[in-house]
Amino acid sequence: SMKNGAVDYLLKPIDTNALETVIENIIVNSLKGSIAKNPEEESAMDPILNAPVDSFSKITNKILLLIHSQYSSNLSLTDIAELFKMNSKYIGRIFIKDTGMKFSEYLTAYRMLKAKELIETTDEKIAVIASLVGYDYLNNFYVHFKAHYNISPSDLRIYNIKSKDISV
Repeated sequence: SMKNGAVDYLLKPIDTNALETVIENIIVNSLKGSIAKNPEEESAMDPILNAPVDSFSKITNKILLLIHSQYSSNLSLTDIAELFKMNSKYIGRIFIKDTGMKFSEYLTAYRMLKAKELIETTDEKIAVIASLVGYDYLNNFYVHFKAHYNISPSDLRIYNIKSKDISV
């Protein structure tokens, strides 16, 4: 597929939000276009920053779009800078100015959000979820998850199972 011009891929089962994000990414980055906003999208909030997405610079929005569509891959600010044909320190400063977070902090927070959603909504093994959100080493995933949520991924799953049993 990549030899024939594919610019991205999705894993099954297809998440409609991920599909929309990939399409937006292609429009914004590959086709140098822009996304027309619906009135209800004007107030769309970033899930990590709890701020309207239209309050950020174009560069930051492109970086956020890349993170949201490719969080499971090995993303770095250097790679993104090369993609944008810009200096990584420059876009890093813009990202911090707009978001108050370093790129790596935001990427980790977004991965943790996605991991939490998967733990709560699927029966996938924690090791599989770690891989799906971009972690090659399970131990690193556990350390980051516990630091972010003050609960281990396994304990969160047990807690959710117990909560479901109580509500039934």
